[in-house]
Amino acid sequence: MSFTFFKQKLSIIKFLVVPLTLVFLLFACRKSLDQSFVSKDLYNPSNERLNTGLISKWYDWYNKSISNAPKLDFSKAQTSRIKNIEVIRIPVQNSRGMIYFYESNGLKAFFIRDNRGFGLNRGIKPNIEFINLNTFEYKVSTYQNGKVDSVFTALLERPSSSTKQSNLETIVKKSNGTFWFDVGCVLSLGIPRWGPTGERECWGLNIWGWLGEAFSEDQSGERDLEGGYWTSFQSGYFGGVGLEPGNNGPSDPGSFASFLPTISVDPTILAPENWDYISDDFYSEDGDEDDVNNSADTGPLGYFPSYFSFSNNRVVTIIFGTTSSDNLSANQEVSQRLIDAVRDALDAATLTENITSIYIKATTNGGHQNGSNHYKKLAVDISRINGVPIITTGANSKVTALQNALDNVTHRRENFGPAFKHKFGSPWTVGGHADHIHFSVNGY
Repeated sequence: MSFTFFKQKLSIIKFLVVPLTLVFLLFACRKSLDQSFVSKDLYNPSNERLNTGLISKWYDWYNKSISNAPKLDFSKAQTSRIKNIEVIRIPVQNSRGMIYFYESNGLKAFFIRDNRGFGLNRGIKPNIEFINLNTFEYKVSTYQNGKVDSVFTALLERPSSSTKQSNLETIVKKSNGTFWFDVGCVLSLGIPRWGPTGERECWGLNIWGWLGEAFSEDQSGERDLEGGYWTSFQSGYFGGVGLEPGNNGPSDPGSFASFLPTISVDPTILAPENWDYISDDFYSEDGDEDDVNNSADTGPLGYFPSYFSFSNNRVVTIIFGTTSSDNLSANQEVSQRLIDAVRDALDAATLTENITSIYIKATTNGGHQNGSNHYKKLAVDISRINGVPIITTGANSKVTALQNALDNVTHRRENFGPAFKHKFGSPWTVGGHADHIHFSVNGY
């Protein structure tokens, strides 16, 4: 067999291989953006303000679910806009960390602690810690020359609202680094690297994705072969075949897309000058109960006056707030029995405490349970004392004195607040009320 024959065979093979390669690349070279990196939440910009009442509800869950949960310092709450989304951050007491909140299809909460300037004298590498408090995924981005050079991932124990046994310091599964991801990347004819967003990336042909499409059918029963392409893809791409670094349990590959990429690229967004202090009640409108047993007979009706005046020149100014759900003022007609009860309680409380004003956030306005005493004109929510939001003070002496006084007035019914939760003067189980005092009276 002559050399010419082999040359002809080789030409035929080349003739077949080249078109097949071109066809393969035609399907493969379809560049798209990996959805494990792009946040579906923050790429739908909105100018709506964050409903801070959701934070109050979350805080109630947080306190009940995590034993010895560190308190949040609501008096130092700050707000900013990240990608046109309002974000509120609240410092964790006795910690350099903060919890960041934003709203998109529900409230999202992240714990972020900036360690770039801490521990350098002890040889600790500059880093930023992240905990997604919705999924309890934990990540640490380390920095070299201002750029992310590695990411540690772990899955934290999820707290239970019933057992109170959880501890956020317990890491139940640890990251195994990037070895298997890098192996998968190399087998995909790619080059592994750390991307600017803090995720391990693979720049190459995603053979695993292409093969997955080649051997699986879509809803129409067809194989579309769209899985492979030359692009930069994140570790989430290998989630189905065990090649994702640090993913040792179920997690949302986009769970950190809202903050991790943004802060990793530009960590200065955490700087204080990018945030403004806010004074907010963090008022939760539906914090009361469905009290169907109380009479709806209000008796005589009236309006809270602009102030109460007592002996020895004691004056308490009444300020009315507006609820966000209906944009209505709390200055509404209510039972005279309720007005008299609040007046008598303030008279007693101001004998020992310097209470000069109360802020009534809701009477019949706002969103409450269907059988709420608010709708019966028999309840009031007080969210500030002397102009200071109750959520920032907790059960201080003024809040405690007012609740104690309310518990001793005639016809008192519900008395829920930070100091205690009583009904008919006895302990009662009900959630919330870290942000306001809810008080009601019996109907006639």
